[in-house]
Amino acid sequence: MDEQKKKSTVAIDFGTSNTFISRCSPDSLQSTPILLESGYLGIETAVLFRPEKRPMIGTQAIQTWGNEDPEKREKMDLRLGFKPEIHLNEKARESTREFFSGLLNYARESRITLTGENIEVYIGVPSNIEVSYKKTLKEVANEAGFSNIKLKDEPVGALLYHLSTQDITPSETLGGVLIVDFGGGTCDFALMQELQVIDSWGDSMLGGRLFDDLFFQWLLGENPTALEAMEKDGAEFFVHWQRCRELKEAFSNFMSKYRDETWSGRVPYYGQIKGATWQNFLDRAYSYSPSEQFRKHLQEMGKEEHRLLGDKPIDLLEWFENELKKTLTHRVQVEKVILCGGSSLWPFVPEIIDRTLGLPREAILRSDNPYAVISQGLSLLPNLEERLRKAQVELKKDLPNLMERKIKKETIEPSIENMVENVSQRVATFVVDEKIREKLLEFRESGGSIAELETQLTAEMEMSKEELGEVVNKEISQVLQRLQIKLSRDIKDWFISRGGIKPVSIRAGEEEANYKMNISNLDLYEASLLGKMDILIKGISGIILFIIFDTIVAIGPVGWVSGLIVALAVPFYGLRKSKEKIKQINLPRNIASKIFTRKMIDYIINKTREKMTGEVKKELTERMEKPKEKLLKEIEETIEREIDSLSKLSAL
Repeated sequence: MDEQKKKSTVAIDFGTSNTFISRCSPDSLQSTPILLESGYLGIETAVLFRPEKRPMIGTQAIQTWGNEDPEKREKMDLRLGFKPEIHLNEKARESTREFFSGLLNYARESRITLTGENIEVYIGVPSNIEVSYKKTLKEVANEAGFSNIKLKDEPVGALLYHLSTQDITPSETLGGVLIVDFGGGTCDFALMQELQVIDSWGDSMLGGRLFDDLFFQWLLGENPTALEAMEKDGAEFFVHWQRCRELKEAFSNFMSKYRDETWSGRVPYYGQIKGATWQNFLDRAYSYSPSEQFRKHLQEMGKEEHRLLGDKPIDLLEWFENELKKTLTHRVQVEKVILCGGSSLWPFVPEIIDRTLGLPREAILRSDNPYAVISQGLSLLPNLEERLRKAQVELKKDLPNLMERKIKKETIEPSIENMVENVSQRVATFVVDEKIREKLLEFRESGGSIAELETQLTAEMEMSKEELGEVVNKEISQVLQRLQIKLSRDIKDWFISRGGIKPVSIRAGEEEANYKMNISNLDLYEASLLGKMDILIKGISGIILFIIFDTIVAIGPVGWVSGLIVALAVPFYGLRKSKEKIKQINLPRNIASKIFTRKMIDYIINKTREKMTGEVKKELTERMEKPKEKLLKEIEETIEREIDSLSKLSAL
C-alpha cells in the first residue's frame, strides 16, 4: 500500500444506551479509545433539544435535563433509546443526526479529528440488520458531517479485538464463536463460523437499564422518603438513571470479588442501600417488575405491549439464560464465547454461560474493558488486514526452512534422541541394577543351576512388567512434555517474527503447552520393551555362560574338574548343546559362591547393562521413525491451517 494513501481509522460503536469511539493510526495494531467526556470511556447515547440553543448530547444532556426545574424541563425534549428506530420514524432519525453532529462538535472542542480525507470511519451495526436501517444510518452520519463511512458488523469488531490481544488464534476464529453483546439497552447474540454470522438474535429491552431500575427500586425501598425528596429537587430522573447505575456497577464489581460479604452504597442527599448481599440481589432479579417511573418511560417509547408491562414479575436471569439457550438450536459447536458490553461484567453472566453451554472458563473471553471492544476491534480492521496479508506471504515462504532446520533438526530430533537415551538408560538401570543384581546375589548364596536362575529372572520380569511400564511412560512423558513446550514456543516465535501474529492453536506458557501431539501409537513403547525384555533376559544366561567358560579354569581344583568337563563336553556335544548341558548343572552353594564372586557379578551386571542399553536404544530408535514422521507432518499441517486462516481473516 502506498504510504500517501494510508489512512487512520475511527470506529464508532453506536449503542442504544452508550456510544464508544476508538481510533487507530496507520500501520499500528494499537487501538485507543477516544474520551469525549471527562471521566467517561464512552458517551451516553442521549440528545437534549432546548429552545433557541443547539442540542446537547451525552451525560451532560441527561444531567442538564435532570437538574432543571420541572417548568423549564417541560420546554425541553430529552431523547433516549432512539437507535433501533432510526429507519422507522423521522424523530429517531433527527435524534441520531444531532447526536452524530454533537460528537463532531465535542471532538473539535477537544482538538480531536473524527473525520476527514485521511480518515476512514467505521460504524458498527447489528448483524443481519435491515438494509433500510444501514442505508438510513449512513445517510444520517453523512448529514451530520462524517465522510468515508463504512458499516461493519459489530460482532466482527469484538472478534478482531480479541484476535489482536492474542486471546484467540486465527484458526479458532474460524470455529464456532458466540458473541454476547450485553449492553445498557439491549442484549444481542451473534453465532459466527468461518467469520460469517450464522445467526443473530436478542432482545432490545433486555439490558443494563433494567438493573438500573432494580437498584432504583431497592434504594426507594430502603429509604421511604427518598422519592418525595427527589421530586421536590427535580432530581428523580438523574438519580434513577445516573446515580443508580453507579450503585449497580459498584455492587457488581464488589460481588465479583467478595460474593459472601455484604455491600453498602450511598446516593448523596437521598439515602443508601446498606448491608446488601448477593442473595438480596438475586431475589430482586428473580422477581422484577418495572417501577412506575420506568413504566411511564416504556409507554412513551411505544412499548405498551411488551411483557415488562404485564402483571407478572419477570426473572431477569432466566430471561438472559433463555436467550442464550437459543444457541443450542444450531448445529454449530460453540468453542469460544466473547463477552462485550457493560452488563457482561455481572458475575452471573459467565456462570450462566458455563452452566448452559458447558464450556471451560478459559473459553469465555472478556476484556478488562468490555464496553469498548467493538469500537477498538473495528478500528484495527484495515491495519490488521494488511498485516495478515503480509504475514501470510512471509510465513508460506519460510515454512520449509522452519520445518527442516528449526522443527526437525533443532527440536524434534534432539528431543527424540534425548528421550531414547533417557529411556534406554532408565530401563537398563531398572532391570539390571534393581532386579537382576538381587537375583544374582541370591543365587550366589543359595546355589542352583543356571537354568533355574534364568527361570527366576524371567518370572521376576513378568511380575515387574507394570512397574517397568510406569518407569518407561514416566520417562517418555517428561521428554514429550518438554518437547511440546519447545515446539509451541518455536512456532509461536516464528509466527510473530514473520508477521506479528500469534498462532492461536499453538500456545505455550511458562510451564504448560496447549499444543497437543496426537500420536496414537506412542504407548506402544511399553509393550514393545516388555516383549524385548524376554529376549534380553534369555540372553543373560548366555552372558553368564560365556563368563563361566572364560573364568572357570582359574578357580582352583573345582575349576580343574569343571574345566575338564567343559573341555570334554564341547567336542562331544558341540558348543550350543554344551552350554545347554552346563545350564542344567546344579552348582552347590560353596561352588556358586566361588564362581559368582562379587567382582564377577559386577562384571555380569556391567556387561548386561551395556547390552540391554544398546538393545533398548536400537529398538526405540527404529520404532520412533514412523511417529517422528507423523509428528512432523501433523505440525506442518497445523501450521498450514493457521496460515490459511489468515486468508479468510484478511478478506474481512
